[in-house]
Amino acid sequence: MSVPPASKRARTDDTTSPAFPSAGPTLQSISTIPASAAYALLHQLSQSSPDISALISATIAKHAPDIAGTVNSTRRSGGGAQQRAAEQIEQDIERGVKEVLAGCKASDVYATRLSAFETLIGMGTIIAQAGGVGRILAMRGAPDTIADAMSALYDLIEEKGEADRLVRDGMAHQLDDLSSLCMGNDDTWYLSIAARVNGDEDAVYE
Repeated sequence: MSVPPASKRARTDDTTSPAFPSAGPTLQSISTIPASAAYALLHQLSQSSPDISALISATIAKHAPDIAGTVNSTRRSGGGAQQRAAEQIEQDIERGVKEVLAGCKASDVYATRLSAFETLIGMGTIIAQAGGVGRILAMRGAPDTIADAMSALYDLIEEKGEADRLVRDGMAHQLDDLSSLCMGNDDTWYLSIAARVNGDEDAVYE
């Protein structure tokens, strides 16, 4: 007497983790990734696709602080309003600098670093032309924060062998313009980084 075959069990797809549905991880689960691991993942993704690389670059630019809008909104305001605006801008600059540098470290694409360097020059230019708010920010050390960020970013650019490209893309000229703008107020924040980008490593400014 033949024995009928046992019914086959349905095959389970063990590639789907019970923690993550097939649709992918949720925003809440992604938020548990440590920052260092998230930056490393962004770096890996930026190398895998030009589209993803462009998206990362656009996100970095999007999160740069809109200090021009804050400055323009207080040009005709009194001292108290300008002081409050300067405090807000200072916080925005510190946050924006950290995000921009982190994004550059996560990306292996030169265009990301070029965009970030230009953004930092733009921040410095806005402050130099900001009148009363700019003078308050200068006393609070905001230009030093920007200049230090430029120097850190340039370290990364040199490490990647991209210094010559930065000059060809006009950043040395833009830095010279920013330095000249500040020198009109006897300020020398950007002279050292300008000298580095121009290849004058021996120049020292206090």
